[in-house]
Amino acid sequence: MYGDNFSMIVIGIDPGVETGFAAIRDGNLFLYSKQLMHQIKGISILETFPQDNQIIHLYIESQYLNRTSKKTNFITLRKLIEIEGYWKYEAIKNKINQIHEVLPNVWQSRMLSSSKLKRNELKKLSVQRVNKEWKESIKNHNLADAINIANYGWIEEQIKIKSVKNHENI
Repeated sequence: MYGDNFSMIVIGIDPGVETGFAAIRDGNLFLYSKQLMHQIKGISILETFPQDNQIIHLYIESQYLNRTSKKTNFITLRKLIEIEGYWKYEAIKNKINQIHEVLPNVWQSRMLSSSKLKRNELKKLSVQRVNKEWKESIKNHNLADAINIANYGWIEEQIKIKSVKNHENI
């Protein structure tokens, strides 16, 4: 799976009903981050991948029913699940078969060192982390989340690559 002559790209997606974002990480660079005001228009970024010797991983924030919340908006949840499904469909259609769902508390725990804070505190922390690590001045928490999801995916894949290479050396 991971030979010497390959490049890896990780796409992080924070789906949203009106303001979802995608961030694409290639090594130490972000190639692209786009506000997806209309999800269908945003899909076109997947059509440019994959190229020869390129492994594409799509990490998308999974949507779920928070049973502890007293403010669950089922209509919004349904729309988010549809958008998540549409992204997966488009990824498969464009021959991106490395699709990973990641729960918010999983990537937040790794990237923000916490998932126990309230939503607004987590969003603020997400923006702070991106601005500090990438020396940016991002204000939009949805964009910051997409970047952090792409970073999370990049770290996960680096761990897998290291594990495979260590196993090959045994």
